[in-house]
Amino acid sequence: MTLSVGDKLELHQLAARYGDIIDDRNWPALDAIFTRDAIFEVVDLVCMNGLEEIKRYMHEEGRHP
Repeated sequence: MTLSVGDKLELHQLAARYGDIIDDRNWPALDAIFTRDAIFEVVDLVCMNGLEEIKRYMHEEGRHP
């Protein structure tokens, strides 16, 4: 699969928006990054299933892996 320049730019922008959201601790804004059924895994640390669990972890654990 070959990505277009536009696709590559969108992926870089997504990563940048994610970083801004994490830096700002703006957990509700994660809706713009993850789908409802997203899986976020940090190997040997944590695995979160679904957007609500990701937001809960970020908010309640108070740390970003």
